[in-house]
Amino acid sequence: MEIIAYLQKNYLEIIGTVLSLICVWLNTKAHIGGWAVGILATAVYSVVAFQAQLYGFFTINIFFLVLSVYGWIYWLVGKNTENELPITTLKTQELLLYLVVGGLATFPFAYLLQYFGGKMVWIDATTTAFSVIAQWLLARKKIENWLFWLVINFCYIIMFIISTHWISMFLYVCLFVLAIQGWLTWKKLLQQANNLQ
Repeated sequence: MEIIAYLQKNYLEIIGTVLSLICVWLNTKAHIGGWAVGILATAVYSVVAFQAQLYGFFTINIFFLVLSVYGWIYWLVGKNTENELPITTLKTQELLLYLVVGGLATFPFAYLLQYFGGKMVWIDATTTAFSVIAQWLLARKKIENWLFWLVINFCYIIMFIISTHWISMFLYVCLFVLAIQGWLTWKKLLQQANNLQ
């Protein structure tokens, strides 16, 4: 009976979890349909995050919504008539720039979250700042997005254990595994594309 009550209370989190898993699984395959499912997932998770007072996580879902629309359009327009948009890599300088920007963005965001009464502001702010970067890299079809997601998903697992959001914790364990799969799959696709050149 307690399980049924828990599921009824957390039905949005369950829906968001299922949609998020489908979205990321499609992303690991470099399938454009992941963007459409991602739009639905982020809309649902925005509500879950707001209700939990995880305002950074809420904000990141709003960014995800916008970047999912952008990614969908970019992947459609960026491809040529015969091939999909290619997977590419970051230059070392670009990677360092993204790391510095993410680190610097964490500080003002943490203070902003603290001002609005958010919980776990530092981990929330850090994961939020770097999630924006990772989602941008995914939208631009940069393989390094998966490395960012590995670290971010691990941090989210910790955050959801602390906040006792067990369904979301389970989701981020799955997303951590999918990030590994995404990295390996995209690496193989990139090597295949390079061999054809």
